Amino acid sequence: MGYEIEISVVQHRNDNISFDGWCSVLATLELSKIGDGAVIHILQKYRAEQEKIPKKKKYFFYDNYSNREFKVFQDRYDDYMPLVPISEFYEALVKNNEETKASDGHGYRRFELAIALLKPFVKSKQWKYERNINSLYVMAWGH
Repeated sequence: MGYEIEISVVQHRNDNISFDGWCSVLATLELSKIGDGAVIHILQKYRAEQEKIPKKKKYFFYDNYSNREFKVFQDRYDDYMPLVPISEFYEALVKNNEETKASDGHGYRRFELAIALLKPFVKSKQWKYERNINSLYVMAWGH
């Protein structure tokens, strides 16, 4: 048994109209078991930061199946979900994938999908200027 990871691209919605930590989910991808490397290290770094934030300020999203009535703050292991700036997560993902390629001749297939998913958010002028790249993050969910 291992720690499985699902990532979501989220837009942090702190506009004084909504709740302080509300994140709107834009896209989701199952990474499964990712092993050790740059991705897990950056998730651990931001999870430690998330644990220091008071609960009323912690990041969360609404469970899609409960009509926005159920706030999700923690994953199934009771860890607070780290919120990583999308550009930092993308860089760690590319680095981790290159390290995997160097060691076994090919990258992790789910990292290839994640890179393809995140690249338009990080590189596209449309997202950068219309949605404010600084409000886009990757949230990780362990299950």
